[in-house]
This record gives sequence, C-alpha cells and structure tokens, in this order.
Amino acid sequence: MKNSDPAVWSRAAERTLLALVFLAPFAVHGRTFDPAALGDALAQAAALTLALAATMKGLARGRWDAPAGTAAVLLPLAAFLAWIVARWAAAPYRLAALPGLTAPLTAALILTAALLELGGARQAARFSFWCAAAAVLAAVAAAARRLGATWTTPGPDALAGFAAAALAPALALGLDPESPPVFRAFSDLAVAALAALAAASCARGAEAFALCALAVAAAVGRLIPGPRARRGAKIALACAVIGGAAALIRARGGAAAALMPSTSLIFESGSIAAALLIWTWAAFALAGLRAAAELRRRGAASEAGDAAALAAGAAACGAAAGLGLISSAGPGAWLACAAAGAAAGLLPLARPQAVVRTMPLPFGRDARRLLSGGALGLFAALLAAPVLRLSSDVRYNRALAELRTGRYDEALADADRVRAVSPLYPAALELRGRALAGLGRPQDALEAYARLDGLVPDFARLHARRAQAYAALGDWSAAARERARQDALSPDDVTGLVAWSRAARESGDLDAARTAVARAAALSPNDPVVRDEQASNSLLARRLAARQAARRTAQRQAFLNKRRPR
Repeated sequence: MKNSDPAVWSRAAERTLLALVFLAPFAVHGRTFDPAALGDALAQAAALTLALAATMKGLARGRWDAPAGTAAVLLPLAAFLAWIVARWAAAPYRLAALPGLTAPLTAALILTAALLELGGARQAARFSFWCAAAAVLAAVAAAARRLGATWTTPGPDALAGFAAAALAPALALGLDPESPPVFRAFSDLAVAALAALAAASCARGAEAFALCALAVAAAVGRLIPGPRARRGAKIALACAVIGGAAALIRARGGAAAALMPSTSLIFESGSIAAALLIWTWAAFALAGLRAAAELRRRGAASEAGDAAALAAGAAACGAAAGLGLISSAGPGAWLACAAAGAAAGLLPLARPQAVVRTMPLPFGRDARRLLSGGALGLFAALLAAPVLRLSSDVRYNRALAELRTGRYDEALADADRVRAVSPLYPAALELRGRALAGLGRPQDALEAYARLDGLVPDFARLHARRAQAYAALGDWSAAARERARQDALSPDDVTGLVAWSRAARESGDLDAARTAVARAAALSPNDPVVRDEQASNSLLARRLAARQAARRTAQRQAFLNKRRPR
C-alpha cells in the first residue's frame, strides 16, 4: 500500500511544518472572542498531523529511529513534558487545567518534528524560503490593512513576534554562496518587509526584533566566513538599528521601554517547569550553534549559515519571550519552535558517521497494519478537538454580544454550545449564569455558577455573580458572604465592585452600594461604567431624599391640621 511507505509520511510531516510556518501569520478569525484562536487551532491540527506522520512512519518501518546526536536535545524536552503532564495529572481540576497542557504539547511536537524532518540542507532551504514568502505577504497584508482594507488580517502589533522569529530564516536564505542572485534579492525583500513590520509595531515588538537581529549578526559574523556571511551580518546589524530606533520613537518620553524580565512563566508553570523549559531551549540553540561550527570546518558554508542563523534567531526569540517583549504563543512562537528544531536537526548532518539509535517494534506486519488503521481513526477523532475549540470560540463571542444587547435567550443558547475542550468553557458557564439572571431566573443562575465552582472555585468573578443572584433572591446574608469571598480573592476587581454596587442598590442598601462604587472609582476613575453606576446611586439617593422630604412635609402638614381649630 502506498500509505505504508515511510517516505510518504516523511514528506507529509515536512509539508505540514512548512504549511504551518506559512499560514500561521494569516490565521486570524475576526468573529472569535480571541482573534488568535484560529492560529491556535491551526497549530494543534498541525501537531496532531505531525504525531500521526511519526506514528505511521514508525509502523511502516517496524521501528522508530533517531540520530544519536539528537538525544542531548530530546532528553530535556522529555523531562519538561513529563513534568507538565505530571502537574496536570495532579491538578484538582483537570478540565480547567487542560489549556496549560495542550500548548506545551503542541510546541513539543513541532520541535521534535522539525528536529527529525527538517535536518537536511534542502529541507532547511525550503523552510527558509517559505518563511521569507510568508514575511513578504504578511507585510503586504499589514500595509493594506493600514491603508483601510477590511481584510481579516493581523495588525503590526500582532505580527511583532512573527517578525522577530522570521528574520533569521529570511536572512539565512541569502547566506548560501552557491544560490542564484534571485534568492539573494528575495531574501533582501523579505528582510525589508520584516523590518517594516517591526518598525510599525509597538515598542516592545521593535525591541524583540532588534534583539533577534543582534543575535543573528553575532552568530553569522562569528561562525560563518565569506562575503555573503559578512553581508548578512551587516544587514542584521542594520535591522537591529531599525528596531532600536523604532523602539525609541514608539516609547513615550524618548526612551525605549525597559527590558523587564517577565515572571509570568514562573507564576503560570512554576519554577521547575520554567527551569526545564530554559534547559530545553538552550539545548536546541547550542546544538544548532555546534552544528554551524562543525559544518563550517567541513566546508559546508550553506548549511553552516542555516544552522547559525536559525539557532541564534530561535535563542533570541526565547529570550524575548522570557523578557516579556513578545508573546510565548502565536505565529512567532510556532515559527521559533520550527527554527530551533531545524537548527538542531543539522547537527547529525555535521557528523555523517554518527550512530542512529533505533527502537524496534515487537509487532509483525499484520499487527502493524491493524495499528495503522487504529492510529488513523484516533487521529480523525482527535482532529475534532481544534475544530470544536474554534467553533466554541465563535459561539462564545456571539453569546457575549447577545448578552450585552439584552438578547438573553439567544445568549443562553450559544453559551450552551461552548464545548469543554475550549479554554473559554469556564467563561461560558459564567456567561450562562448571567443570561439566566437576566431572564429573571436567579435560582437557575446559581445552579450554573455551582457547575463553574467545580471547575475554578477561586474565580473571583464567580463569587461576585453569585452575590448578585443571592441578592436577587433576597438572601442578603448569603450575598454578603459571597461578596466577602470575592473581595478576599480580588480586592481590586472593578467589575466585581460595580456588580456588588448594583446588587446592593437593588436590594435597598444604598450605603453598601456607595461604598463599593467609591472603591471602584478610586481604582478606575475614568471608567464610564463606574461613572454610570455612580450616577445611578446618586439618582436613587436624590429620589430617596425627595421622598423623605415629601413625607416630612406631609407629616408636618398633618400635624398642623390637627392643631388648627375647627
């Protein structure tokens, strides 16, 4: 059978990677709650396809094999994944923690596939070409958007990470001394397009671009000889100057935004996971730089240039993400993963007599054919997950718009269609409760909030909504208890303070409403929602004052009427 040929699955894996790096910058869905949801779905589908290709290739061969030099980079990656999976398995609410598992798995599959499938001169050249093509088209789309085009394309800020990650492959395309002049011209065009994207992005994006350009200039200038390499290093330095100048212009006060280390990785994943991730990324970058040095000694200038540029660019992108300059997800992240894997995959090429490690499968041909059919069926089932996630994102966005316009029945129907595989599922449960409360069904809303409490019990907004529902039922003691819990979890939540003010006012406790909205105004004095709530409280206070004044006048008049002689 043709689909049992290992070469077919090798080509499928390579083309999947190339399609991912080319399409990721354009994968934006304007009707989703998160515009990057389509990009995440694309990356997850590509990762599943890569896993299928590796499985089918191993079953077709009857073994899995990898060059011995790849063990040094696969070991830290395996340790990182083992820790992430163990933390997820030990989490008390696995469904809520699922998005924290899928992103590292996606990145790991892209890294591994690039390491094993792009480890060759032709594969690295094709990778660089498609990255350069994506850079040119992304710059054209961003320019058209700036001129008023209504296409659903990302803006320059959203492409800052892509511009930083694509610089190294675009430069690597022009480093080959044997390539025709048209390739050098195309490389220059792509670099100019990326520089334009970086100059139009925010200050931090321009800083990330400058950092990547400096890293590529240092690696290429230091490791690669020849006039093409010197020219490439000068172009990279020029890009660094452009990025630095753009950061200076974009930043307020004439100074670039400070490079402040971001601790979000440690807070979200823990110090052990952060250390393992840094070890993994450093192992891939160092493997690429070692490959560049050994290939240069062997006289393979083209492959050495690819390895040096890709490794330096991937290392700089990892540092930029750690410094908080660019996002650790999105098209830039997927491209950086592919570049790091491609750079490390060139190390076995520098050691042509290296040992290949194999792991034979203890199955016969007939058993492997049965397993191949099962693998295809499992792949088809798992491929539904990114599709359902994207569909759920669209449903949630529509439900949110319907809720804001008072169409509570339609919002409830769309919120019910958000699937559990979506990271927005807890938010959809909260939205469902709000829709039920808007329909005048606070008891049903409390049931929806109870389901949410089973997923994320420390969600501060949840307790604010429950307080509103209890207040609508007249259970003021329960409402106060939920409000105290919400205040303990997030004392600076302006939305929660406004919601409590509204609930307190509707329950007749104007003093509590005024206290809550005063705290909200201190935190966000220019928020129009806070100002509206202040106006509503003031209007109610004036009405109550007018009623009290009218009551006192009526009482005084009645008293005078009693004393007046008949």
